[in-house]
Amino acid sequence: MSGIFEEESSASLNCELNHPRSSCNDGEEHMATMTIRMPDNKHERLRLLAERQGISLNKLVEEWASMALAQFDAEIRFEARAARGHPKRGIALLEKLDAAFAKKGARHKGG
Repeated sequence: MSGIFEEESSASLNCELNHPRSSCNDGEEHMATMTIRMPDNKHERLRLLAERQGISLNKLVEEWASMALAQFDAEIRFEARAARGHPKRGIALLEKLDAAFAKKGARHKGG
């Protein structure tokens, strides 16, 4: 693709491991280097956001990656459980949970 899409997106990711794959079995956490191309103004805004939060731009991106992976992992676990689950038991459990929340809410409103 060319033109505006390339100029205004972060579509290009280039990842390289700093260590050969054969040395990754030593128990240490190895780091990868990632280059992300994006417009200068977006980079500057992200740098200011990180500065405001008191962290490095690298740490900001690392935190975002951790959140995205946690969300992805939760979706995968949910899909796996749903695939082997029982719809009637699931509905019954949700109804039980609704009742517990309703009871808890009534208790807090009344007193």
